[in-house]
Amino acid sequence: MNSIFFFDKDAYNHLYVKTSPYTSIIVSRKEPNLISTLSFFSYIFLSSAFFFLLFRILTSKSPKMIFSSTIKQRIQFWTITIILLSSIAIGCVMLFYLFDLDKRKNQNILRDKAHSVLAEIEQKVIDPAAFNNNQPTYLSDYLSRLSNVYFTDINLFDRNGDLIATSRPQLFDAQLLSTKMNPKAYCALHDEQQIIETLDEKIGDYTFQSAYVPLRDPSNRTLGYVNLPYFARESEFRADLSTFLVAFINIYVILTVLAILIALIVSNYITLPLQIIKDRISQINYFKKPEKIKWSGSDELAELITQYNQMVDDLAHSAEMLVSSERESAWRTMAQQVAHEIKNPLTPMKLSIQHLQRAWQDKSPDFDDRIKRFTQTMITQIEALSTIAGEFSDFAKMPKSVLEVIDLNQSVKEAVTLFSNSTNLGINIHLSSSQLQIKADKQQIARILNNLFRN
Repeated sequence: MNSIFFFDKDAYNHLYVKTSPYTSIIVSRKEPNLISTLSFFSYIFLSSAFFFLLFRILTSKSPKMIFSSTIKQRIQFWTITIILLSSIAIGCVMLFYLFDLDKRKNQNILRDKAHSVLAEIEQKVIDPAAFNNNQPTYLSDYLSRLSNVYFTDINLFDRNGDLIATSRPQLFDAQLLSTKMNPKAYCALHDEQQIIETLDEKIGDYTFQSAYVPLRDPSNRTLGYVNLPYFARESEFRADLSTFLVAFINIYVILTVLAILIALIVSNYITLPLQIIKDRISQINYFKKPEKIKWSGSDELAELITQYNQMVDDLAHSAEMLVSSERESAWRTMAQQVAHEIKNPLTPMKLSIQHLQRAWQDKSPDFDDRIKRFTQTMITQIEALSTIAGEFSDFAKMPKSVLEVIDLNQSVKEAVTLFSNSTNLGINIHLSSSQLQIKADKQQIARILNNLFRN
């Protein structure tokens, strides 16, 4: 009967499957760490950011609209940009360092192996005559056994730089490698007497490191040169590099998220006074003094707020001066208007008094009717002048209309009576036989008719 279950042990996830009474299968996988868990989030974040930026570019009407224009958004943008550029620069430096570190590590491994192989060959080949008399096949077999011990290819060249034996003859048979020793290595070991030389060599497009050491007899005479080509395991290096890149990308994304949060907090803090000033300026009017902003600090924003508070005081002073200037202008305008309103009825009132006095002196038979009409007209005009004088006492207070039902025909007759004695004015009126009652201010109607007849 099949039995399947999962269990965790020694930092591994295990799947146990019992297929038969005598057969069990266990499949194990290393438990994912925090970095591996965050990798999925990192890829989603980077993909979303890329598509968002692409969307902004495609939907923007101009290149300037791709980037935000407000101070808050510019702070956020440049904070995130600095983090991104710093991360990219650090990543490039780290990659260069990793490649250089891997190269130096391989060189050290190659040097150690070269010295170890050289020691083995020197113990084997003590007599120069025996070395020269050994057959290439025997030396190749010996180098093959030695290469299995040190896990590296071994080539042996004579004193002239010609190949004697190799642990992998297939490369030379296929003419992938030359049977002549590298000239740079030969010059370094033969002419400059160096004890080891490492070079980069190529097979087609593949580059590998190669070490050369001189083979000497007990008398310190050079018998030949030992060459160890080192074909590094690129798959292992790429796996290590992939692990590093995954870890770096995760750290990169975490730093980006932190940068966004910091940018939001810092931009809000920095632009808070600007937002307060913006709100206060939008509430400014000429009828109410703006409130000052209370802010502690000694930075540029504090200086800006100090200038704003000074502007509030200056604006209040300017408003007071403006009100005073407007009051003086209103006084002048009001005085001109009052003078005009008073001047209009004075002349006809003077003429009416003079005609009434003449009628009294001439003992006019209709003197009683004239004195009655004159008295009624004078009372109306005097009341109008009194109202004008009262309004003039407070120019900022607009005249209040006292609405009442009046007879328009009677108002016209009174105005005609006032101006009928003018020598340069002849008035003919045709009034309606019925009463024309309107709801208006009697004094304002009298002033209107006076201005009409006067002008």
